[in-house]
Amino acid sequence: MSASIAKARRAHRAAAECLCIDFTSDESVEQAFQRVRTADGNRVASVIHLAAYFDLTGEPNPKYEQVTVRSMERLLRKLKEFEVEQFVFASTVLVHAPGGHGQRIYEDWPLDPKLP
Repeated sequence: MSASIAKARRAHRAAAECLCIDFTSDESVEQAFQRVRTADGNRVASVIHLAAYFDLTGEPNPKYEQVTVRSMERLLRKLKEFEVEQFVFASTVLVHAPGGHGQRIYEDWPLDPKLP
């Protein structure tokens, strides 16, 4: 596909697109990033990573390793094939002291986890 055709296609698409990906699946990740590559080439403006597993029981759970750790590794390996301008990783805010309703919590917010 020529660069001008690809550019024209991008101009008619939405400014942003959300892809649903099963990050625990190599196949799902491969298919999603192939879609990105086909539609937009190797440049990615922003990736916002919110996927994680958390269990309030306090008991060990293999889903934490599978979803939170291995899925992140899978995502980062795939992103190395692209030119990513921005990567946003939002980890749990459950380690921070609670704030008031609607109050924003920033990185320097006091730590005070209240978990089992």
